Amino acid sequence: MQVGKGTIQDITRVYFLGIGGIGMSALARYFKHYGAQVAGYDLTESAITTALQAEGVSVHYTDDEALIPEPFRVPSPGTLIVYTPAVPLDNREVRYLQGAGHVLHKRAEVLGHIAARHRTLAIAGTHGKTTTSTMLAHVLHCTIGCNAILGGIGLNAGSNLVLGAPSAPLVVEADEYDRSFLQLSPEVSVVTAVAADHLDICGNLSNLERAFQEFAERNTQQRIITHVQARYVFERMELGITTYGLRDEADYRASDVELHTQSSTFTLHRPQGDPVRLSVGVPGEYNVENAVACVAAAEAIGVPAETLREHLATFRGVQRRFEVRYTSPRVVYIDDYAHHPDEIRALIAAARAVYPDRDVTGIFQPHLYTRTRDLANDFARALSGLDTLLLLPIYPARELPIEGVTSKMLLELVPHNVKKMLVQPESLDSVLKALPIDLLLTMGAGSIGLLAGKIARILQEKETNYA
Repeated sequence: MQVGKGTIQDITRVYFLGIGGIGMSALARYFKHYGAQVAGYDLTESAITTALQAEGVSVHYTDDEALIPEPFRVPSPGTLIVYTPAVPLDNREVRYLQGAGHVLHKRAEVLGHIAARHRTLAIAGTHGKTTTSTMLAHVLHCTIGCNAILGGIGLNAGSNLVLGAPSAPLVVEADEYDRSFLQLSPEVSVVTAVAADHLDICGNLSNLERAFQEFAERNTQQRIITHVQARYVFERMELGITTYGLRDEADYRASDVELHTQSSTFTLHRPQGDPVRLSVGVPGEYNVENAVACVAAAEAIGVPAETLREHLATFRGVQRRFEVRYTSPRVVYIDDYAHHPDEIRALIAAARAVYPDRDVTGIFQPHLYTRTRDLANDFARALSGLDTLLLLPIYPARELPIEGVTSKMLLELVPHNVKKMLVQPESLDSVLKALPIDLLLTMGAGSIGLLAGKIARILQEKETNYA
């Protein structure tokens, strides 16, 4: 990537448009670590932007070109401007920087050039990629050392960035949105799932599958590690295919699974080597599959399962991925990023397996009008696994409303055996205080994560008052 007359190694200043995004903030931390001056704009303050400011990054929240720090305003060989597609093109700062002569680079493009300097392991998939990539980064960091640029905050590292020696391998979360993962040419490619999503961009499932095929073709070894249920996407390609999962036909598979409240234990079977008993420090059958994918990827670069055993057991998970926010003998509260029907279905199944015989109440905030429209029936079926549903308004993110697409529309599709109600965010407190809670799940990729601390306090106060 050329920046003026320089290359990515010569960058001394980086300005981020949308710096609070989980992927953008990881890049901000990366460049800050290597000595660049870093600043940025975001629409709203968040825990991520607050943390960045504490780390010495200048951040502002008003779309105003006058707030862009002076050193970033004029193009120079050492200055890089990075943007996320979530920032609209009519943004004042975007227009100003383009008018000043800057070339704006997508986050995916910058990540691709960073990855080109490393032996890269890329984890893709419509769900499961954040936990799997973070788990892989953890076990490699603890064994051979690695770098990682992730799509979630790992609870072990407390960050979405893991740093090792510059020559160490790089683990990246490879995002299918906007075909971003086609900027990567990894040595190890993992696909955790291929399910209908981002249809506003791809149009249909066939186009999404083709994007994943193109991602697989970019593997430098012409090989792909894929969940056994996604194998069909790659079967007609001239690739070496390694499958993983719980099915007997998978090359890497788990059997004799034991699920606990804070961990899972299983026997790993693999193409080479004896079966080995492993534990992973997160609950849920889907996390067992994530662990199997993690081991397959590590073994692909010569790190055997036996070496990983101790560190797989110490993996604590990722923020907002089956994250237990409050627990007592009477009440359990779990917060999760689940925003796709498959993720919701897996979350509810995991919660019921780990906490059997509890009534499950779910608070769900749909994310995007297009996703709600395109997957409405699938959402309704997934949410039918709850005993009680509290449905919040749709979180629009980058989208404008679509006529007829509302949470009320979705609620009407949920079967009547589920107790259900629409709830406005401002009335959620009073509803939760009045509602009997046994096991509570909050689900969604929007602003619902910001409510988790308040919800945990409400549940704790209810317990105190009950006592």
